Amino acid sequence: MSRDSDLYVFSADSLPADPRFLPPLANGLLGWRVYDGVMHMGGVYNGEGGRCHRADVPCPLAVEVKLEEPVQQEYALDARSGVFTHTLTTPSGTVSQTLYSHRCYPNLMVMEVLMVRHVTSEEPFTVEMVSSFAPQSKDIQFQFGPDYKGGRYIHGSTKSAEVPGGPCPAVHLIWMPVPSSLTLPPGQSQGRWGFLVAAADCSETAEGAFDKGLSQMAAGNLRPSHNKAWAELWLQSSVEVLGSERLSRALIGCMFYLLSALPSIHHTSGSFGGISPGGLSNGGDGQDYWGHVFWDQDIWMYPGIALFYPELARALLKYRVGTIEGAKYNAQKQGHKGLKFPWESAVSGREVCPDDVYGQQEIHINGDVALAFQNYLYLTQDLSVFREAGGAQLVYGVADYWVSRVKWNPEDQKYHLLGVMPPDEFYRNVNNSVYTNVVAKFRLGSSHRFSL
Repeated sequence: MSRDSDLYVFSADSLPADPRFLPPLANGLLGWRVYDGVMHMGGVYNGEGGRCHRADVPCPLAVEVKLEEPVQQEYALDARSGVFTHTLTTPSGTVSQTLYSHRCYPNLMVMEVLMVRHVTSEEPFTVEMVSSFAPQSKDIQFQFGPDYKGGRYIHGSTKSAEVPGGPCPAVHLIWMPVPSSLTLPPGQSQGRWGFLVAAADCSETAEGAFDKGLSQMAAGNLRPSHNKAWAELWLQSSVEVLGSERLSRALIGCMFYLLSALPSIHHTSGSFGGISPGGLSNGGDGQDYWGHVFWDQDIWMYPGIALFYPELARALLKYRVGTIEGAKYNAQKQGHKGLKFPWESAVSGREVCPDDVYGQQEIHINGDVALAFQNYLYLTQDLSVFREAGGAQLVYGVADYWVSRVKWNPEDQKYHLLGVMPPDEFYRNVNNSVYTNVVAKFRLGSSHRFSL
């Protein structure tokens, strides 16, 4: 059920029974499903090879607000501002809990609580804060550090690297403790509370984000800066369909999910871990493809982003360039030259698909990755991605792989791609898959256009 007055607001009077359908809140670095005790950080995986998955990071904002007296409830996700609000209304007063992953300061997550009396009373107005947070993880070996400016602090590294001998990502978490209840004293008409979580890969960044959150909260600018960042995004891509509210809402919802998984348009120079089919809010062990990046990013998600946000499209390309060494390793392991991008990718670019057959045979991923680069050039005419940012190395490496992978048949005097898996994964060991052959031909036929 949704509010009729605003296409961007999706609301209901109860939460879905299946927790997988809880609204996601993400900002390209931090993502979670509301009320879940687990969140994820972009690029933070635990497990080697096929066991690699997004590491579970405990979420201090896994808090539900409850009142003893009968209430009318509304749960609302505002896609325009990336804010989730739970509102409880009673004859005594109203309580609003607001949650968001800060769009302007990506290392921050925020919870705000507003309590408003409806009638004058000499009795306290109290709301329970029921938390499912526990400062521990099955994927990260945490230890407590000294409190920081009133915030609790834990830090640790994942238990297993993605590749043998590789680094284990670090997580540093600072949060404002949430009490078991909040009370509006007698005679006070309203009260506001704010709670911050700062997460980063080092203590300095976590402390800096926490400091920024404290100062922005004190100045009353924490939510306005978040709203402003989302408004700026929607100015570039807002699409509404006249005559079909349902289709408009579907488009808005789809774009919201995509944008939530992407970094700020003003901070695309940093590290970005790509887009998984389940977004940043999902992808734990055994869930939603383990948070891996597929061809979905390059074929299905990329066009909608590239048309409206060339700077974000470039961030997606930069992610693939950052995995070139892994792609080179994959090709060599298969006995071929050039670059072989993994069917399922995490940080290193090495294959992390749990089932070997997909990495071995679903090689159309190479053509999918290269096609994204080609589309970027056609859309923007920006050659700097190829000249300065590794794009030329990538497209030539993909071409080298195709040349190495094809087999010459002297009988028909043609090259063939044998033993592949097409996009229809019900078929294996296919010879000359139409889709695979076409994307390979595109790459081989157009590589000369990237001569610099």
